[in-house]
Amino acid sequence: MLWDTVDIIDTSTLLKELASENNESNNKFLRNLFLPLLPRILLVIFLEIFAYFFLRLYKDGLSEIKYFQNELTNLESKLIALETSYLTKNLASINKSVESLLKTERNFVLEKDRQL
Repeated sequence: MLWDTVDIIDTSTLLKELASENNESNNKFLRNLFLPLLPRILLVIFLEIFAYFFLRLYKDGLSEIKYFQNELTNLESKLIALETSYLTKNLASINKSVESLLKTERNFVLEKDRQL
């Protein structure tokens, strides 16, 4: 309560200086208004850029994890199919499973607009 009163009185004196027609008091008022805010604004801008950078790295890392987890799942399913066909001694499905594993390309070239 006390500090609110002090703030009101302080603001009113600044407004009185602004209301005066002296150009020097206007400059002083604007200087007193904006200079204390400048470091805070710059700090917020810096933190936003810093946070954006690390959040983008985090997002890219998650998409890479999803990609490699998908690749592992695909290979595991193909190997399970091969093991099942080996255990059942089904030569046709063994051939299909081996062909599927051989067709899997791991060193492919990406087009310009495509990502992993």
